[in-house]
Amino acid sequence: MIGEVVKLSAVTEIIALGTARIGEHTRVQARTMELVTLLAERAGPVPRTLLEDALFEQTACASGVSTLVYRARKLGLQIDFLENLEAYTLSTPVKCDHLEVLAALETHDWEAVLRLYHGPFLVKSRGPYAQTMRSYLSDRLMESALQERDLALLSRLARVMPESAALWEHLADLGHAAARVMCGAMRKGLRVYERRL
Repeated sequence: MIGEVVKLSAVTEIIALGTARIGEHTRVQARTMELVTLLAERAGPVPRTLLEDALFEQTACASGVSTLVYRARKLGLQIDFLENLEAYTLSTPVKCDHLEVLAALETHDWEAVLRLYHGPFLVKSRGPYAQTMRSYLSDRLMESALQERDLALLSRLARVMPESAALWEHLADLGHAAARVMCGAMRKGLRVYERRL
């Protein structure tokens, strides 16, 4: 319509790989990040009981989820409670780096993976959901990487995943000289560690 102002929804960027950030907010508590990333992943109503289990396991208190929702709202996110479903939903449009990495892995878009991946998922979080997603993402990255034979690509990936012994072993098996040295150092360090046990 002529003269009508259309308000476009801004997309809030959520960074959960290597650091924690919601939009411009860089000081976000770990549990709040867990709540927001879980709501974003589910992209619809999430029952309160599921949130309690995923975020707190057996240590959930009655106000735990609602406190996290309050904190997320203070960061500018719209999270609605659907009383009839006893569920929360994230209404703010968001894009999450970990979900973008998973989507890029599906299409073998390694440039996007390397651009987006800056470290493990919510590295400071110890909740069940964070640990599960961290392992899942790491496993998916490794499964995809171990199918690749491009030394340049694998070398770039090893730089952002230096802790991955399997990736360095794969590079060494493909003939990467620096990876052979790195694997030798890792094996030596492991032997020293095992002797101390």
